[in-house]
Amino acid sequence: PTESDPDALILHPPYAPKLNYVAIVDAKNPSKFLDEKDFVDAKGNTIQEYPYRFEPVRGVGGLKSGPIEDTECLRCTFCRKKYRGKNSKSMWRRHVQKSHKIKLQNYRERNSKH
Repeated sequence: PTESDPDALILHPPYAPKLNYVAIVDAKNPSKFLDEKDFVDAKGNTIQEYPYRFEPVRGVGGLKSGPIEDTECLRCTFCRKKYRGKNSKSMWRRHVQKSHKIKLQNYRERNSKH
């Protein structure tokens, strides 16, 4: 989505301290998105680190079958792409990194900081 998309609310920094992945992709108000230009410049250089709190929490995505419901999916925080299933978080991370050029913290890096 772009700023001119009437069905999208593009969020820019500074982000509210309590803003997290669940609040961004809220199924009741699915029109919130982040702008990749706030994280990466035109040359692909990282401007600011993608906050860990904007990544999906563990256990979201599920293994349910049937029609895809918003509450069962991981939605990209930059676009409307959705993932579900047991590998949904890995697919979500790969999509954000490759399609939007966003550098995410490595699982090991993140865990070693705690």
